Amino acid sequence: MCPAEPAVARRIVVAVAAAAQAEPAGGLGDLPAACQRAVADSPLYERVLLLLAIALMEATGIQVQVCDDPAYSDVEGFVLGRPGQAIIANWVRGEGIWHVDTARRALVLSDFREASGHASAHSVIDAPSPAGRLRALAGYLGIDWPWLRGRCQQLAQAGTAALLRPRSRHISTAGVDAACAYIGRMAGEHTS
Repeated sequence: MCPAEPAVARRIVVAVAAAAQAEPAGGLGDLPAACQRAVADSPLYERVLLLLAIALMEATGIQVQVCDDPAYSDVEGFVLGRPGQAIIANWVRGEGIWHVDTARRALVLSDFREASGHASAHSVIDAPSPAGRLRALAGYLGIDWPWLRGRCQQLAQAGTAALLRPRSRHISTAGVDAACAYIGRMAGEHTS
């Protein structure tokens, strides 16, 4: 955690540029367009699931920054925790299994702080509130925010257990329900 950040603040950096690693046809100056095309080419359900995952993080107090700079596509997902520690959580490029670990080495923490600073300065969802960040993320992902809020309100009331069937008895739909409830409660909130 950066010394200037409050002790309770947590931040996670999500790099969405993995699909745009190759140099785009228009050259390196066309990298943002390549990232936007990669997002646009993703099916709606994948974009909604990404947004729900980020909503769940925001609901637990983790401030999420999304950076579409391809230079950061190989940086694993991480949370800067208490001083001298980062939590790494990644399911990308994991051969079907997700990876969780902690990092305490000064060099690794320095790299994560640098990535966090860059993502904060260049976040495509920069906003002072969770509602604002989620609304900006919906816009970036091409998801209709009023539709999503309405569906989340409905799903929060009904629950998702009858709709979703986890493959393992060790997994529940509680996270999806919590993310839907969190977004559904934002209906009347100022989202800037």
